[in-house]
Amino acid sequence: MYSNTKAVNIRDAIKQKLVDVKIKWHGMENSESVSSRHGYNLRMVLQNLTNSDLKIEVPCGSMFTPKDTSRQNMIITEDIMVDLGPKKQKTEYANGYCCEAHDGAPMIDQVYIIRKPAKESLIKLARFIRDHKIQGYGVQRAIWSVSDKYDIDDINTGDTSSVALIRYVGDLRGIAKADIEKAILRSLKNNGKVYEQQIAIEIPIEKESLVWIMIQDVNNHTVKVVAAKQLAVKGILKRDVGVSSIDLGAGDFFVRVYSKDGFIGEKKFRLDS
Repeated sequence: MYSNTKAVNIRDAIKQKLVDVKIKWHGMENSESVSSRHGYNLRMVLQNLTNSDLKIEVPCGSMFTPKDTSRQNMIITEDIMVDLGPKKQKTEYANGYCCEAHDGAPMIDQVYIIRKPAKESLIKLARFIRDHKIQGYGVQRAIWSVSDKYDIDDINTGDTSSVALIRYVGDLRGIAKADIEKAILRSLKNNGKVYEQQIAIEIPIEKESLVWIMIQDVNNHTVKVVAAKQLAVKGILKRDVGVSSIDLGAGDFFVRVYSKDGFIGEKKFRLDS
């Protein structure tokens, strides 16, 4: 039925009012998401507004922009083709990665729109990731290396894919060959192993407050700030926190929540080495 139907880019289809598209964050509900910032975590509901068959293309490198501009944009690393019959609706899931390291992590039911394309360097990287079938936290680090100039030796996929990914990102950023090779050696420490978890916190909040969410070690040293001055309403603060040994190392840690009045609550976790 759709073999002779010409594919329409989703951005063009939206502009031409051929489809209605609703996109939400899906990370908390989806067991395939290995951290709060990547995985099959974008839920797209596409509605055909026409009386004709449509083939909608969501190309690799498409960027999803949150309506809440304090949150990160997302980029997908695969091609998605959606066949829609007249007036029909279909739900698809996309493999999204954050591409603004210093903005807030996505929240439950975060709403996204497709408004503008990603920059060319990110699109090239997304296609490389697609073509080499690479997934996981190393991919997230590679994307942040291009979008936010993270160190390339932080790119660690836990297998030999790290080497190809570091070389590609290094070349894409114009980093000297000698520095790329040094980064590869540093990345492969711990035999290339990366440990990561998704920590779901549920902390009671007695009154509406601005809260700080941070990760601290057993000596109460702050090793990572997850969120600063986030508004939390009275009730239960629910948050999905992605953690990795690339950032924290190994050992016991706590996700802790504070307000200006002091400590509110915590959850302990362990990253093995």
